[in-house]
Amino acid sequence: MIISLLRKLMNVLRKKSVDHEQEWFTNRTGQLSFRPVISRRNGMYVANVERRAGTRAAEFFASVGEFRSARRALAEASIMARHMAFYRYRFTL
Repeated sequence: MIISLLRKLMNVLRKKSVDHEQEWFTNRTGQLSFRPVISRRNGMYVANVERRAGTRAAEFFASVGEFRSARRALAEASIMARHMAFYRYRFTL
């Protein structure tokens, strides 16, 4: 009983640590949005950035790198997404 509850809890925590639903960073014109996304591959966490133009579906935009921890991957992907929205593509329509 206790072991099965612990397994369920571990699965929930593992899923939450990998499948982060992060906020979108939108540029000044409101037309481009960027979001950090992390996934697990071969024991490493891969940090990516998705882009959304207007109301279209999100698409892969850039790979940030591979990291040992999900927290580090998310932090790096968040920095990249924020920089894309606020600096690089600030006034892009």
